[in-house]
Amino acid sequence: MRVIAIRFALLCWALGAISKAFGAEPEVTYRIDSFWLYQSALEVSDMNVDIGTPRLNLFNAHFVATIRVDGAISLKEPRRRPFIKRVHVSERFVPSSTDPERVVELQVTPIVEIEVDADYDGATVPFTLSIPYNLRTYQWGVNHFTVVVSGREQRFEVTQYK
Repeated sequence: MRVIAIRFALLCWALGAISKAFGAEPEVTYRIDSFWLYQSALEVSDMNVDIGTPRLNLFNAHFVATIRVDGAISLKEPRRRPFIKRVHVSERFVPSSTDPERVVELQVTPIVEIEVDADYDGATVPFTLSIPYNLRTYQWGVNHFTVVVSGREQRFEVTQYK
């Protein structure tokens, strides 16, 4: 039994290293499960939201928004390489002063963690994230959304037809 547990642990470690090497996107979380000690090192340079052409109708209110985030992590500590471990997303309705309709705001926060790396010299680490995020309309007609990442925001709307 112990041998199986060790093999399973090695397999999980290897799969994690392989997915990291091939640039797998970090998981999306909705929980605050640790301290975010390295967020000040994060700098977002660009953010874009692509919704494609959602096929919304009487029987379908779901669509996917792909959130692309570009930036860099500047942690000037040798042997402590920063990386994006997870992406925290929170959703809420906010009133809009320019529109009597409600607006869905998605707050997206890339979570910076570190790993020990003897070869890391403290250089800036660039990153690009592409986060496919499932959304749902909240009413018939026009639905307003805003995505916010590190102070940058992009608004878009989709129309739910009957």
